[in-house]
Amino acid sequence: MTTDYIADRSPYARRRSILEIIYQSEGMDKESLMRLLREHGTQYQWIGMQVKKEYLTVIPLPGARTRYTVTPKAVKELRLDQSPLWKEEG
Repeated sequence: MTTDYIADRSPYARRRSILEIIYQSEGMDKESLMRLLREHGTQYQWIGMQVKKEYLTVIPLPGARTRYTVTPKAVKELRLDQSPLWKEEG
């Protein structure tokens, strides 16, 4: 999948995709999230919008580090736990 393809997708599809990746990663540090946003053609302001919508939590860590995690609200509303990657193989 190319960056152009990702950037051309609807903002809602991009949001879900980014949040799903963060969810599957069990959170991300700032550097990883910024790289992910660039790959998806998304501005850093996206973080603040998702925090305001209560889809993303910012967790300050020692050493002036930051971790970003997906909220239970986002998991429920966007069904992030319904991803095929999360289903157990039978």
